[in-house]
Amino acid sequence: MTQEINLGDERRAENIRPVNPFEYKPVKKHESPAVRNALAETLQDESLSPRTALDLLIHFDDEITIKRPPSLPEIAQTYGFDLQEVPEDKLLQLALTFSEDNRANNPKSKKELQTAFNRKLHEQLTEACLEKIDVLSRQLENNLKDHEAIKATLRNILDRLGKLSKHLPAEDKQNLPLWEKMYNKFKALTKIKIEDEKTSRIFSDIFQEYNDLIDNELVIRAYKLYDKNKFSFDLGSVEADGNPIERSDRLDVEDIMQVVYGRTGEEVEDIKTLNRKESVKKIHDLATQGYLTVDDVILLHQTNNRNISPKAFSRLRAGEEPEDFGMRFGTLPQDVAEEMNDWQARVNEVIQESEDSNWNDTRYQIAAAQLHNQLLDIHPFLDRNGSTSLLFLETIMARRGYKPSEKRDKDFYKTVKKALGNNPVAIGLILYEMGLIEYVPGYFKGKTTKDRKWVYRKEVFRLFKKNVKNKIKKLF
Repeated sequence: MTQEINLGDERRAENIRPVNPFEYKPVKKHESPAVRNALAETLQDESLSPRTALDLLIHFDDEITIKRPPSLPEIAQTYGFDLQEVPEDKLLQLALTFSEDNRANNPKSKKELQTAFNRKLHEQLTEACLEKIDVLSRQLENNLKDHEAIKATLRNILDRLGKLSKHLPAEDKQNLPLWEKMYNKFKALTKIKIEDEKTSRIFSDIFQEYNDLIDNELVIRAYKLYDKNKFSFDLGSVEADGNPIERSDRLDVEDIMQVVYGRTGEEVEDIKTLNRKESVKKIHDLATQGYLTVDDVILLHQTNNRNISPKAFSRLRAGEEPEDFGMRFGTLPQDVAEEMNDWQARVNEVIQESEDSNWNDTRYQIAAAQLHNQLLDIHPFLDRNGSTSLLFLETIMARRGYKPSEKRDKDFYKTVKKALGNNPVAIGLILYEMGLIEYVPGYFKGKTTKDRKWVYRKEVFRLFKKNVKNKIKKLF
């Protein structure tokens, strides 16, 4: 049954009848194509409801000055560039959305327009920044003889990348395409053909100057996305210890660091050689001091991994950072600090008791091997625990006359044998530990694990299933 409306009740009729925009103002032929196009683009925004799009159209008038947000220049600066670098049509879209937000009557429309403005602002400023980086990169590539200009342009590009990265949380799926573009912009810098040594040194120096940005905003983000299977890499000629990395291999943060920086295998080897020399100096210093501390181990880790893994990885694991290696599960991150302090006490007990009781070399070497295995089983760092555990072994044996070589030896067992004076029992303990890592599911049973046995068993079972699945995949 059709409901009758009393036309005399204007208020009631107004509330029931559909909104007709032509009752409010005549539709005009807009004289400015740029404004007309900006309006059309904005109306097609899928995030706007029909009611909001209609509200925008009703209140639009190109005779009213389209207001640009007064804070827009400051916002643009946080993205790393001047507002004048944004194309005019894009600015008009931003300004139109902002202006209509201010004039919209409906609260829902106002909220939708504000959301649309924020999203468009983010997208346009990001794209403008990426385009500007392209321009600067081309200028850089075409002007490699002017060394001062190279420095200024490189710094300009990296400053922009740094500011932009703060607006692109990698956890947001919508940002992933933009983040990949940003990553590729940096990769383009690493692939610029450099023919003279001085220019190459300038690039290296500037990258070193910005290594916090590159490590934290590019390497670590790339590693986290890769670890969650959300990001892939063009491996090219990337090598690990002189051997090409296969596409089926699982990359660690060291590999990703090499990919991001665009380093060759030879360049990585040069860095490791230099780090080895510095590490040996630290070993000599630590061998003469009274006791060894957790901070000493962290220092060894930092020295050995400079420019090989991000600086943020040269600290003890904490928070939400579990770590597995082979078939083993490292100490829970929330317990690492306490477990390491307990391990430090055992190290210094060995040092003190060996001096007080005049231990022979055999007994000392066996104790050193056991402490090495415990450190490796705790797995206190996010990466490269094996090399740091070996450095500790060399350090504690240097107190008994062992002389570490400054020459980097890739043969792990050769270094172990030399450090332990070819003691078969001590060497056997370390070989046994390597076997556990490779074949036996488990974890370090220390001070903090006694009340968490079921947590560890659950994690070990999860790790066992993961390893079985990976082995099956390799078979097929």
